[in-house]
Amino acid sequence: LEPAPEGQTKASTEAPASGPSKRSRRASAPRIARIVSAETLEHPEIDALFAKMFEVDPFAQWPEAKPEVAAMLSASGTVAFLAIAGGEAVGLAMLQMPTNTLLPIPSVSHFFVDGRRTAVKAALTDAVVDFIAGSGYTRFVALNSTRATDKAWRKAFRAAGSAKVVGSVMEFTIGA
Repeated sequence: LEPAPEGQTKASTEAPASGPSKRSRRASAPRIARIVSAETLEHPEIDALFAKMFEVDPFAQWPEAKPEVAAMLSASGTVAFLAIAGGEAVGLAMLQMPTNTLLPIPSVSHFFVDGRRTAVKAALTDAVVDFIAGSGYTRFVALNSTRATDKAWRKAFRAAGSAKVVGSVMEFTIGA
């Protein structure tokens, strides 16, 4: 793990206008770290969080997906962020940066926050959007591969700008 680059997580550096002092707000703000090696997946708490994230994925399950995620983290193009609040790993985001012309803009493939943690969701969203913008992109796509509504995804990323549906994912069962 490494801290997200300075200026890439607004939530960790900007405090709300009201409430506790700046000092206590910073101490309680979620921390965002970038996962930079596949070995991080071996940490029991992080492994368990990935397992929770994949519980809502209709296409893949943990631990079967673990070797592929490890390979993706080791290859260029995949970026993952971990949110830590109260000393616990509570959120994950994975995105794929463009590596070919078939999808020439970044793609958020997974976004998960354990529980209703508004500050964590905001910090994780900021980390993703700031990383994409800091890489020179002005657009990205998000693949809703969860059981959450598209409305929930639009709400999670509303601070990034307006969203529009540009396609959809359909699953077909052969012979059914």
